[in-house]
Amino acid sequence: MRGTEDIDTVMGLTQDVTWLNEPYKISRDIFDQLDQRTSDFVIIDLNPKSGHWCDDLEKDSRAIVIKSDFRDNPFCPLESKLKILSYQSVKFCDIVVSGMLDEVKAKVYNITENKLCFTEKQLRELSRCRENENKNSANDFNWQVYGLGEKAEKPNRIFSFKEISDDEYNELDVTKYYGVDWGAVDPWAVLEVKYYDGALYLKEINYTCENVIRSKLHPTELEQILGGDEGLVMYYFRKFGIPQKATIVCDPNKPNKISALRKIGYSYAVRASKPPGSINFGIDTIKNLNVYYTKSSVNLAYEQENYSYQIDKYGVTLEEAEDVDNHLMDCLRYVVSKLRRDGIIKKI
Repeated sequence: MRGTEDIDTVMGLTQDVTWLNEPYKISRDIFDQLDQRTSDFVIIDLNPKSGHWCDDLEKDSRAIVIKSDFRDNPFCPLESKLKILSYQSVKFCDIVVSGMLDEVKAKVYNITENKLCFTEKQLRELSRCRENENKNSANDFNWQVYGLGEKAEKPNRIFSFKEISDDEYNELDVTKYYGVDWGAVDPWAVLEVKYYDGALYLKEINYTCENVIRSKLHPTELEQILGGDEGLVMYYFRKFGIPQKATIVCDPNKPNKISALRKIGYSYAVRASKPPGSINFGIDTIKNLNVYYTKSSVNLAYEQENYSYQIDKYGVTLEEAEDVDNHLMDCLRYVVSKLRRDGIIKKI
């Protein structure tokens, strides 16, 4: 049994079988390192509560996907089953799903008279779903994920961007801006942004952390990189093909890296402004714009699908965003906030 928080802990492992249990915090890079050193097969189990890189693995012809729910598990404790059943609302009971009654009529249907002759099983389910709603335990998201084993949209999701082809993006000949969120162990996110006619167009440039990049470099390439972290940054910004005259808005927590960029000609590399309230300021601006991302931006697709507001212990949605899986979202906020302050994005 091993933790996988750090890429270095899995780099040298070799095994016949790998089992990843609910790998929500395991990155695709770490999976790739484990997968390439596993001789027989990999098992992954998880609840489909959000988008995940596992969705791409399902497309592989070698992948076997088994979908099951709590009713298929003979070892699921009774109390766990009762808890999951308490999430089911009326709209998910068989009478409504099969189209025999709509949700409104099902909620007031006279179970005692039962003029439509529903089965005893259907009536018991309807009664239970009504009770769930009455005691406020019904939760459509939890029922879809934990009850039905299906992927569902998070009720506290912040953004819903639209996918476009890379060709559509490339044909848009307008100014490019860049956002950077540094990461040695976490993803080193670099995002390219275009703004045109009141809409944002996004392309993921990098999501691989610096430690993984180093591990993949050929010795000859390593010799070309001098100056530690700053050298790696300078080398890869050239490799990314980012124009030296481009505006690059960077996370301010690594000022030495920003200085290194400016020394090699990236004169418009600046620190992102992060005063109190800046996160909500950026989110509010983005929510009032149409936003599109390229099909190739797979990590961006994942982040925008899962970026959500915090929920407190009482289930109340708060105004603050969760600080998780938000590296490209931070890049986007940095760029959008600067464009707003510079008057390029007008006040909405």
